[in-house]
Amino acid sequence: MGQGVVFRRDFGPMTNRFERARDLRQLRFMLSAIRAYETGASPLPRLAEDLDELFLMLSDDNQKWRNQFLDTRKSLEKNSQKTVRRMTQLLEAEIKRRERDPQQHG
Repeated sequence: MGQGVVFRRDFGPMTNRFERARDLRQLRFMLSAIRAYETGASPLPRLAEDLDELFLMLSDDNQKWRNQFLDTRKSLEKNSQKTVRRMTQLLEAEIKRRERDPQQHG
């Protein structure tokens, strides 16, 4: 093995299953962060930070959804109520999609 060369071992379907499960947990954590904000348990800056960190940990499974979420996220500080409602809708729909068909990508 040469220096600077990174080899990635492909674990096949098992890895995909774990990635899907991890993504589903991340999406649920994002929804929980929104719920905490809505109940007053978390301030807006904390919500923004939590959502950004959790989002970064998601796989690139559904690029269309990722783009929609990022576009919505940009408005969080300007219009938090409307943006939170939209992000909740996006998260709930993506969770349902992944629960309905765990093999589905993008």
